[in-house]
Amino acid sequence: MSARAAKQLIDAALGAALCSRPGEIDYDETAQLVDIPQRDGAAEVDRQTIRAALIEALDAAPHRFFAQLRRDGLLGPLFPEIDAMFGVPQPEHHHPEIDTGVHSLLVLAQAERLSRRACWRFAALTHDLGKARTPASLLPRHHGHEARGIAPLRALVNRYCLPVSWGRCAELAVLWHTHCHKSLELRPATLLKLIERLGAERHPMRLEGFLSACEADARGRPGYENCDYPQVEYLRRAASAVREVRSRHEPSNSTPVRRIQRSEILSVLQRHRSDHGVGSIVRSAA
Repeated sequence: MSARAAKQLIDAALGAALCSRPGEIDYDETAQLVDIPQRDGAAEVDRQTIRAALIEALDAAPHRFFAQLRRDGLLGPLFPEIDAMFGVPQPEHHHPEIDTGVHSLLVLAQAERLSRRACWRFAALTHDLGKARTPASLLPRHHGHEARGIAPLRALVNRYCLPVSWGRCAELAVLWHTHCHKSLELRPATLLKLIERLGAERHPMRLEGFLSACEADARGRPGYENCDYPQVEYLRRAASAVREVRSRHEPSNSTPVRRIQRSEILSVLQRHRSDHGVGSIVRSAA
């Protein structure tokens, strides 16, 4: 495909995003994208043009941008990591939409409803990239897809020189979204480890971006668009509790002091868990 023809299709996809209302997505129309073949070879378009279109689309209704590229056969050449999710099945019990690519666009549409931040929307879109690399013998389950998602994410970020903050936020969503979904079941020590891995104490907005992507993931399924997602407030309050405990202690390299501080934090998180009735929730779900 010539550079001019590809540029026209990219402009058309961007136009679809700019003219659409964020968060409004037609499931049946999106499901039809699965069987659309993609063009062979790379499109002759400079990366700066694609980068600019992506950034502008993420500020509008980006799910329409990617859907139109898929429809025109350009998603594969331009965004192979995202395109690779189409045709990859998931367990129907948890994912009525089944297809991972369809799920990614449904999640993106939900992210558009939750926030206007492009960084957070990008994290929602890319959180399941690793599912495209799940060995065929494991399908439709995706054990270990979190770690497998880092390489394709970094390839995408590096190809289009996307902001470092986008990559950082997306990596957290890729690696830890499953932990967020199960956060009500986590023991205090594991919950503390998650909070530390997210950098939630020092970077509250990074936590908010992560939570937004996870909530969009939970709602990006047919029939779950308006479901409650208590994990957001649960993790937010847990991080605040950890931050409060540590603020009462002077920084110290003393092992005994760190042990006392950790013990106090774990006690606080255990009370936090009990206050939310998590034990009964977990038992009723078993």
